[in-house]
Amino acid sequence: MNLYCCAQEIQHVCKCAVERNSSQMAINARLQSFEAWRQLVEVLLTGCPADLLTGELRQNVIFELLQDLLDKAYIILLCLIGLFNSFIYAQDSHDAFNVIL
Repeated sequence: MNLYCCAQEIQHVCKCAVERNSSQMAINARLQSFEAWRQLVEVLLTGCPADLLTGELRQNVIFELLQDLLDKAYIILLCLIGLFNSFIYAQDSHDAFNVIL
């Protein structure tokens, strides 16, 4: 019976490790994608010859990039607000607990 419990625990630990590894790989893939996107934008806006990306086309590209960034910034702002509120709630709960004691 004890051997069976140990085997189950080992299996659970391995399963958790695989899940964590999968999550870390997904995070790293997102980070690499973001970095590649950043480098592409940098080359496009600073290294691209003026005759290749002229006037209105350049403005349109920059406008579209800014629009995409603003859409993402809105989501980031919502997450930051949620995080801020969770800290306030945690602090209020902690203070209320201390008053009870």
